[in-house]
Amino acid sequence: MVQAPSSASPNIWHAVGLLIATGSLLGLSAIWAKASGSVGWPPMALLLWAMVGGAAIQTVGQVLRRRVPMPGGSALVFSVFSGILFAIPNAMAFSAVQHVGAGFVALCFAFPLMLTYALALALRLDRFNGQKLLGVLFGVAGGVVLATAKTGVDGGYSPWSLVALAVPVILAIANIYRSVYWPKGSDSMQMSIGMLVFGAATMVAVLLLFGIDFGPVAWNAESAGLLAAQSVTFAVLYDVYFRLQKLAGPVYLSQIGSVAAVTGIALAYLIFAEIPSIQQSIAAILVAIGLVLVNRAMTRQTRAAA
Repeated sequence: MVQAPSSASPNIWHAVGLLIATGSLLGLSAIWAKASGSVGWPPMALLLWAMVGGAAIQTVGQVLRRRVPMPGGSALVFSVFSGILFAIPNAMAFSAVQHVGAGFVALCFAFPLMLTYALALALRLDRFNGQKLLGVLFGVAGGVVLATAKTGVDGGYSPWSLVALAVPVILAIANIYRSVYWPKGSDSMQMSIGMLVFGAATMVAVLLLFGIDFGPVAWNAESAGLLAAQSVTFAVLYDVYFRLQKLAGPVYLSQIGSVAAVTGIALAYLIFAEIPSIQQSIAAILVAIGLVLVNRAMTRQTRAAA
């Protein structure tokens, strides 16, 4: 077992900046996924090629920095499992967003915080903290409100809500896995490239298994533009994502879902005119309170360890 990245005394303001950037980009990614149907992209096909595009952009960046673009050895094994644990929940989210809305899926990304914290405590990767637990409980309350909300885009209940709600469980497991098995001395972008490459390989298998088309209904400016937008988003998102995990650890990283929830709801309203329901608004407020409490608790832990 490889030692997890240290989160005892990260630069708190650097971590906050990475957190806001990563969460906002995650919310934006959900918006692009929502737009896929309107321009003829099968959601999972867009996900596949965006992974390929994001990995290609990052590889160019690595070459320009004169660094090895692909991992090897233990880092290769890490990348394979990271790619699988990345592709499956994203495929679920990209599919569910067409049925339950971008705002709902974005809020679901807030759940890994509480799940990751529980796993981290069980595995002794984090210490118990009352204020942090209170923040997690606010997240739980937001999740309960969201889970009982009407989730179909037509105002009715949709089985796709269960698919969306299963996503954070897998993401929490992935957060813990990457921290525990992070290859010592590995570069963040190198890990990101490996995850995207093997995530794309997993998506090829998924598309073949379910007989999903590998491309849009027609190639035009809109379909190509959406692919470019999602690819660039992935390239930047997963670079800062891995930087944040390496700097601050799995529990702090999990707060990106809370930021994505708020960003996703706002963007869903601005771009798709999805008016947040009362339940979604309450859930967002509860999640935001939880985010503040967890961040304050981790700031105090950082100062105490300094």
